[in-house]
Amino acid sequence: MTDSEEKILLANPAAERLFNFKEATVTGLPLIEAVHDYEIDEVVKKCLSTTNEQTAQLETKRTVHQSDSCTDSTRQDFSYSCLFQISRN
Repeated sequence: MTDSEEKILLANPAAERLFNFKEATVTGLPLIEAVHDYEIDEVVKKCLSTTNEQTAQLETKRTVHQSDSCTDSTRQDFSYSCLFQISRN
């Protein structure tokens, strides 16, 4: 969750795994600094500027560790969908 200036307020465990960060280290940072993904940043900007829900299908390459020792790793393509909504309190 971000505020109207795209600063991170909350991050759930799925976001932590997907973007490889811990909520405690990214809270208060601009979204782009935490996710390093300009496609997501653009979708969030559009959501904030139009106040309409936005959905995006995004693809990324991530290193996945295949063993307990984390010495063996491979690059894999991941595709994921993100839903961005404006919440008004």
